[in-house]
Amino acid sequence: MPRGKPVTKRDAQLIYSMCKQFNHSVGLALCLKMGYVERTYWRIVAAKGKLPHKKKGGRKPKWEKEQIDIIEDVIDEDPLSTLQEALDNPAVVEFPRISVATLSRYLNVRLITYKRASREQGGQFSTVRWILAQNGE
Repeated sequence: MPRGKPVTKRDAQLIYSMCKQFNHSVGLALCLKMGYVERTYWRIVAAKGKLPHKKKGGRKPKWEKEQIDIIEDVIDEDPLSTLQEALDNPAVVEFPRISVATLSRYLNVRLITYKRASREQGGQFSTVRWILAQNGE
């Protein structure tokens, strides 16, 4: 279902003031006239005309880049170990606890980043080789 237009602070205050001055039917009629749906009207009334602060962005990762580097080193030392064994390693015991799934996502993102970087580097090197070949060097 497509989302409606976002409620502006001014509209929310106006709708709520009409509700308080007159009654719900006047407030609701104004809300509908402004292009909002009935559900939006009741949310505005419940919030007393104030818009909720929306969080921007996602969660802060539990591990920093340096911590992920350390777990990569642990895995490089024993590549046959499981991710759970890597998490149980004494080198990472003091880090915030994460699940195996979270560690897997961190490592997948890192792998994708490495693949992109190597692809871009490969393209740059082949471009340099082509330019040198054109100049007869």
